[in-house]
Amino acid sequence: MRRQRSLLVGGVVLVALVLAGGGWLVAQALSGVEASEAERHRQVAERVFDEVERELSALIEREEARSFLEYRYFFVPQDNADEANPAVVQSPLSRPSEDPTVVGWWSVEPDGTLRTPDEPRNNEVGLACEQGWSASDVDLDAVSEIRGLLARLPPASAELPPPTLAEQEVQQAGLLLNRAVQQRQQRTNKMVATKLGNLDAYRNVDQALLEPQADAARDVAVEVRPFQGYRVGDRLVLHRLVVGDGESWRQGLVLRIPELEERLASTVLGGSELEPYVSLAWDGGTETERHWRIQHRFAEPFQGMSVVAAVDRVPALVGSSGATIRWMAGTLVVLLVGGGLLIARTVRTELEFAQRRSDFVAAVSHELKTPLTTIRMYAEMLRDGMVPTAERQHWYHQTITAESDRLGRLIGNVLELARLERGGAEPELVVGDAAALLEEALQVVRPHASAAGFTIEVSAPEGLPPVRVDRDGLVQVVVNLVDNAVKFAAEGNRVVCCTLGHQDGAVALTVRDHGPGVPQRQMGKVFEPFYRGERELVRRTKGTGIGLALVRGLMERMGGTVQARNHPGGGFEVALLLPVAST
Repeated sequence: MRRQRSLLVGGVVLVALVLAGGGWLVAQALSGVEASEAERHRQVAERVFDEVERELSALIEREEARSFLEYRYFFVPQDNADEANPAVVQSPLSRPSEDPTVVGWWSVEPDGTLRTPDEPRNNEVGLACEQGWSASDVDLDAVSEIRGLLARLPPASAELPPPTLAEQEVQQAGLLLNRAVQQRQQRTNKMVATKLGNLDAYRNVDQALLEPQADAARDVAVEVRPFQGYRVGDRLVLHRLVVGDGESWRQGLVLRIPELEERLASTVLGGSELEPYVSLAWDGGTETERHWRIQHRFAEPFQGMSVVAAVDRVPALVGSSGATIRWMAGTLVVLLVGGGLLIARTVRTELEFAQRRSDFVAAVSHELKTPLTTIRMYAEMLRDGMVPTAERQHWYHQTITAESDRLGRLIGNVLELARLERGGAEPELVVGDAAALLEEALQVVRPHASAAGFTIEVSAPEGLPPVRVDRDGLVQVVVNLVDNAVKFAAEGNRVVCCTLGHQDGAVALTVRDHGPGVPQRQMGKVFEPFYRGERELVRRTKGTGIGLALVRGLMERMGGTVQARNHPGGGFEVALLLPVAST
């Protein structure tokens, strides 16, 4: 037992070492592949972020390229050559915007008055009405929303506030992203040379729009500062400060963030090769689960916005080496697990088989010792004349003969098992009538069954085809089955049923007892060598555990098969399928 335990411990340790080492190698390989793929797909996400930043930079570039003079219903363009009689032009901002992302443009006058380009000033109403304007053209809801947002806007300052640490990090990251972000970060205050007449036309409210000014041709330097961004809920306020001729105006526009984000996603991903593999979740929102998630904060003036790119594996980026490593890793895992289980099963099987052999030796010793002791005792009593009557002497002779037969069967079983394991010569098969062969075998075992108080009932229908069997092997098989029935059904109905019939193209010989049967969990092991359902130290029945193993071995040698089950009516039943002789 100590050697068996050492073998078990060694096997377990070996399996653990193999699994641990193999698992570490697999983990390292997969980790390397995953890291490489993660980096390539992170670059995909950065590429998407670059495109979004370019779109935002184009939006800012468009708005900053717009003349500050356009933030009223009528204006005089800066490039107007007729200084004495400047031409009045309707601002493009006075018309309803076709861009769903824009709530509206606005301007705060030096006196704090809020103006929107879609509403003419007092001195412009007449001219505007001549051109088809009406008061219903003013989007009062947009004006009200803009007014509320501007009330929450930080006050204008003469200089741009220094960026926060987080904004500096975004700016530094932005410089590495793409040229569009870099150009956006390098925006500075612009000095725009404007004719005084153009500026007066923009800022004067009560003066007639077309009234000429004495010094209208004088150039005035107007400072236009870059747009800044301020987020309020789902709105983004872009605003800038315009300073000229001692006065300042605050101008800007309000954007709808959800519509802006939807347009950005559609523009960047719509119809692209990345659309099936990348989705964008804005401002902390959730998105469909994908393999990687990369977060990005936008550079100013969009620093109030953020996005997460959820990226799946892009087939073009998953190289053949990664697939090969995954395949190899998977194969290695299967081999390691399978090998470990095989080793564990082999060790367990060897230990069980060793235990069975040990139990078999003990059982054989017991089975040999008991009849030998009986034979010796009765023989000595007969030798010494200690048996007074002839009847008693006959009973002793009968007992000695029965125990001798029992010893012969036991020794025959052991020798036959050894021959089967060695793979001896092929048996000599004969053709005969199944009923006659059965009766020949029962003549050998019937005295033993009768002595134990058992009756053997035979049922053999006529017309059965001849069978090809090993005569001696069949006798030993029937003897073993009847002997098992006598041993295990001693406390039940003492009838052993032997039945012949047809089954699956063969002649079936079934031997059934009326005992307790075999537990279902043991049914698959009853034909294994040395297997016994009872433990050796506590077993109540005789036997060595090789009877049914011999039955299966002998049947297979003669080309037959064997089946076993618990009979529905009670008891254990073994069916021998004897091969039919070819005509």
